[in-house]
Amino acid sequence: MAADPVTAAEVSADIGGDGLAHWLLRACAEDAAARSTTAAELPDWRIVDTLTAVLNGWERRAVLATEATLATAVLALQSTACLLRRFDNDHDLAREWLLDFGHRFAGKQGHPHSAGPTAIEVLDIAVLEVRQHPGAPSAAALVHIGAPVLDHMRPASRAEDARELLLTLGLWAGNDLARLADWDGTRIAAHTRPRTG
Repeated sequence: MAADPVTAAEVSADIGGDGLAHWLLRACAEDAAARSTTAAELPDWRIVDTLTAVLNGWERRAVLATEATLATAVLALQSTACLLRRFDNDHDLAREWLLDFGHRFAGKQGHPHSAGPTAIEVLDIAVLEVRQHPGAPSAAALVHIGAPVLDHMRPASRAEDARELLLTLGLWAGNDLARLADWDGTRIAAHTRPRTG
C-alpha cells in the first residue's frame, strides 16, 4: 500500500511551489484512486487543510505570489502532459476539449470568484507552451501563466484564491493521472516520484 500522501514528510512549512505542486498532484491522484473504489464524492479534506496551511505560511513569509505562481505552472504543465496523453499528443484536439470543458464547468460553478475560468486559461496557456517549447517551461511561460494567477488573487483573499486555483488544478490533474495509471496507487506513486540525476 502506498504511503499516505497527505501526511507525508515532504509537506513541511518551508516547502516551495515546485514541491507543493508535486505533492498536490500525488495526493489528489491517490485520493481519486481511493474514491474510485468507494462512494465518496468529496476529496480528502486533509488535502485542503494541508494546502491551506502551506499557503498561509507563504503569505506570512511574503512569498505567496511567487510560490503560488510556480506551483500553478508546475500543475498546469503536469495536467497538460496527462491531457496530451489522453489525446495522443494532438494539441489541437486537447485544446478544443479543454475549452469546451472549461465553458461547461464554468457554467456549473456558483462561486462568485470561481477558480475554474482561471484554471482553464492557465491550462490553455500551458497547452500552447508545450507545443512551442517541448521540455522545460520557458521563462516566458511562467510570465504568461503568472498573469492570470496574479489577476485571480484578490488583495484581501490572496491565500484563499490561490488555494481554490491550486485545488482545482490539482483535482483535475490528479483525476487524469489516476485514470492514466488505471487507478493504481503504486503506479501513481511511481509517476510522481521525484526524478534524480
